[in-house]
Amino acid sequence: MAYATELYPGQQCYVHNAGDQTVVTLASMASGQQQQASTSLMTGPWTAPPSFYRTHQGAIIQLATTQGDRYLCIQGTSLQLLTTPPAIADAQALPIQRVDDPVATPMPPMSPMSMSPSITPMPPMQPMKPLSMQMGTMQMSMQPMEMRMGDMTLRAEASSPSTPTPSARRFCSQCGAPVQASDRFCAACGHALGG
Repeated sequence: MAYATELYPGQQCYVHNAGDQTVVTLASMASGQQQQASTSLMTGPWTAPPSFYRTHQGAIIQLATTQGDRYLCIQGTSLQLLTTPPAIADAQALPIQRVDDPVATPMPPMSPMSMSPSITPMPPMQPMKPLSMQMGTMQMSMQPMEMRMGDMTLRAEASSPSTPTPSARRFCSQCGAPVQASDRFCAACGHALGG
């Protein structure tokens, strides 16, 4: 047997006991869309119908179980099992009603899809060819990763970080002009180069 109440306008709560589990389903209706989420908690079998309360902190469900009273707190769409009893002396008791079936009924298992004989499966994708692109005087290729612009070439090569490549050109981080490894300042813009 399941029990239901309206926690807030547009938000319904359905609770039912299945053995040691209590299943709580929150259903909300907003702007023509209905959302529903169920949570199952280990509470033990009930000994009495649940009680619902509205407090300034959220909604409280009190469950009388064979293991003692259990309290669930609902804040928005989150649900948690409280470890200590909340203060419900000044809380607003909410009316409940019995409903025959809980809202959260398990979906039937899906049957495997069968293909019509007239439908042929898609062929596997072909490997991609290396990408190469050219725009004006700039040319890029992906394998190996390389970019050429005029007489300048930038190439990404796999080398160990501790082994510097002697032929690697350096550039000013400020203006992009070529600089020598021994330069302390850029000859084009005067920017101080890090060593």
